[in-house]
Amino acid sequence: MRKTSVFLISVVAVTAGAQQPEMCPAVLSKQWEAKKLAVVKAKRGDKLYLPKPFPKTLEDFRADVRYSFFKNFYPVAKRAEEALKCHQELFQRLKDGTFELEVIPVTSWSGSACERKLYAVRVYRQAAPPGAPLTPERLLAIFGMHETGEVGSLSVVDPGAFPPELRQGLPSVRQRLEVFPGDPSTLEERVQQRFGVVAKALGYVQATWFAGHCPVFDPCVLLEGQGKRYLYSPHWDPNLETVFILEREPKLMTLRAFEQLGGPRGPDQGHRAFLRLREQTGYTQQVLFWGFDPEGNQLLNMVHVLEPSLTGLPPGP
Repeated sequence: MRKTSVFLISVVAVTAGAQQPEMCPAVLSKQWEAKKLAVVKAKRGDKLYLPKPFPKTLEDFRADVRYSFFKNFYPVAKRAEEALKCHQELFQRLKDGTFELEVIPVTSWSGSACERKLYAVRVYRQAAPPGAPLTPERLLAIFGMHETGEVGSLSVVDPGAFPPELRQGLPSVRQRLEVFPGDPSTLEERVQQRFGVVAKALGYVQATWFAGHCPVFDPCVLLEGQGKRYLYSPHWDPNLETVFILEREPKLMTLRAFEQLGGPRGPDQGHRAFLRLREQTGYTQQVLFWGFDPEGNQLLNMVHVLEPSLTGLPPGP
């Protein structure tokens, strides 16, 4: 009974009327402002140095991608042969400058506090002649880039770059680009057909929920229509597509209160907490990480989930 009381008090205390999370409360904003200033002032050789901090132009992104890749992934390697096999062509093309970029803005709903902007930076083989369309056949990798311009993650897209035992379940490059197109509005028709939701895409979002997430290089799509907002998680396997309904008055709780529902710490604490939460709410199907409260405590949003219709028709009521 004691854990139930803690849960109910937490929900009432942090419920707020907002359809997107607050990522930068005042208590955390000073730290972010200090970091931004340090990145801008950093000199070559400093830990935070970037050639073009907070990139704006395509050339800025090119400079930061090349610098961050070698700094973060291969600070010692001099030749492509010294890199992992799946990185060797990428290594050589970044070194030679024979690559092209596609930069896709992604809004952060998870990760570092106050960092609202992220980028999925797609690296393609340079075309001959230059200016040709960016085709799936030329895509090498996708970087997850921070707002500062620092590369934080790397996804190699060609299944053939991996050993046979690791290829199972991986999509082809073409499948991946169809599921995560450069323009998210092209997914509106699919969401309507699969979920019966008529809505306009507002952009890509990085999000995290219980036992799942949309990373920056495979992001979710935020949609709005008929007075509601939705978060669509695309996937190359139709059985794994998901749409979350974002209520105008979300029911929120702190991460700490959620963890308390799971009892003692352990590898299954989160699972126990999730089951207990569903028992208590009666309707909750998932919890999204949802920014921070004014004191800097991480929040969770209890949301409904729309399952896809495998027949291609909208799901029933």
